[in-house]
Amino acid sequence: MTAPAQRTVPPLDILDGLPRLGWAAEPTPIQAMPELAAELGIGWLGCKRDDLTQPGSGGTKTRKLDFLLASPPWRDAPKWISVGAIGSGHLVACTAAATRLGRQLEAHLFWEPMSAGVLDNLAYTASGPTTLIYHSSRIALALRRPGVLTALHMAGVPVIPPGGTTPVAMLGLVRAGLELAGQVHRGELPEPQRIYVSLGSGGTAVGLAVGLALGGLRTVVHAVAAVERALATRTRLRRQMHGLLEYLREIGLPELADVEPNAVVINYSQVGPGYGRASGSSLDAVGVLKRQGIGLEPIYTGKAMAALLVDAEIARRENRPMDAWLFWNTVRRPEPMQVVDGWRTRLPPALIARLQQVEGVSGSVRAAQRSRRWFLLGTMATVAGVTALVRMSGYPTLPHWRGKEFTASEAHILAAAASALLAGAPLPDDRTAIAEPLDRYVAALPPKLRTEIHALIWLVEQASTPLGAQLHRMSELPLATRTAYLSGMVQRRDVAGDAARGLRDLVVLGYYALPMAWSSIGFSGPLVPDTPRPRRAIYALLVAPAGRLPAGMRTE
Repeated sequence: MTAPAQRTVPPLDILDGLPRLGWAAEPTPIQAMPELAAELGIGWLGCKRDDLTQPGSGGTKTRKLDFLLASPPWRDAPKWISVGAIGSGHLVACTAAATRLGRQLEAHLFWEPMSAGVLDNLAYTASGPTTLIYHSSRIALALRRPGVLTALHMAGVPVIPPGGTTPVAMLGLVRAGLELAGQVHRGELPEPQRIYVSLGSGGTAVGLAVGLALGGLRTVVHAVAAVERALATRTRLRRQMHGLLEYLREIGLPELADVEPNAVVINYSQVGPGYGRASGSSLDAVGVLKRQGIGLEPIYTGKAMAALLVDAEIARRENRPMDAWLFWNTVRRPEPMQVVDGWRTRLPPALIARLQQVEGVSGSVRAAQRSRRWFLLGTMATVAGVTALVRMSGYPTLPHWRGKEFTASEAHILAAAASALLAGAPLPDDRTAIAEPLDRYVAALPPKLRTEIHALIWLVEQASTPLGAQLHRMSELPLATRTAYLSGMVQRRDVAGDAARGLRDLVVLGYYALPMAWSSIGFSGPLVPDTPRPRRAIYALLVAPAGRLPAGMRTE
């Protein structure tokens, strides 16, 4: 066993003296896995069982909420707001906390694909003292309610940020790092060379890096991204690290802030199909730990364990030392949670419709999904047949439309898609205004790309019957049904899904070209300096009004 660095471990009383609820009071156990270690060629392999965290549903979220909910403004508020996917473990933890503390929770949900545990988590969240607000995707949520991602308060109600990651919440993971250091010093495990942990909002990896350093351990934190690279950057982790250390100084603990955090290595290899989607390797890793009597899920912890397995294989092949590795299980307890009868009736109607759409997929469609070629040919044949009858006619004439690239029918389709995809965001009275900047943009693209854009618009429009089981084309569907249909299409992993995501991106591009949308992202408008040189009309759209300066620029 590798001996830990010689350093006095700061007592947990330093942190326990700060306001906290007293949750996660006892160290979670270390489970050694000697058979798996021998199979992988690792000298010692173990699991930190944070799935056994008490009280509530377990998981590392309990550690964060222990400090967060004992601090203002959350401490005295009768209600909180937070956000997560429909199967979010974070929202489960917030629901359990609200139930225990007699508070209310406004939970903003966005769609994620069905996987193990998603419905269980949703059922528990819906069964608690919660008000559920559903958004069809992360993009829709950011457009409709950006405050749940960025604000401290919304209408006077304090917001618990995504994943519960704030400087005060990360104290729970600093404490966890000290807890592990204590276990190492007591001889419960050797000092790990590496700790593998899933990476979402980043608070777990950052807090552990500080806590391990304070505990005198030299362990490297391997943070395995379960979200897209753009949401799990090194810059973001550095910013969180800086915020945590500054907070320690602000609350009068400079002796804890004056530390060089342990190294954090971000591993992007297991993101797979994307956030909320299981990969084959994550499912395999879940099976590996199940044989050890440890429950994982394939979205976060399964991907972290998959990275450990891959890295062990590489290290063994390259004959590199593997003295002691630790897997940190951040998942909630796998036991069923108490839910109320009829919990589905508490869901927003659009979410009910989306679940019914997913759960009602017929066997013939499932079979079609197994073959991309069959699916594509079948879809196109169906669309062509329906189109040949009536589906290309009956669109509004839109006398005001003067598009160079899009027809009036296509402008109408884009407007209908915008009403569903951007529901809740401030929209122009004339929805076809979103199509106008797109018309200019697409007209300048190469011919092949223009052809593909026209095709994707019509595919999503007409596929509502073969794929969405609707009698009418997309633009004629009621708003709630249209929203559920487009949400389902965006989640598909086939040609139709590619088309739906392309349409979604077009709509978002057109929306943010409108000045009315700029305030929602803090953009004051284009400020390209004016010049006397000739320029194309498209460039003229970017020129600032005469005398206008960027925000904060001084004239003297």
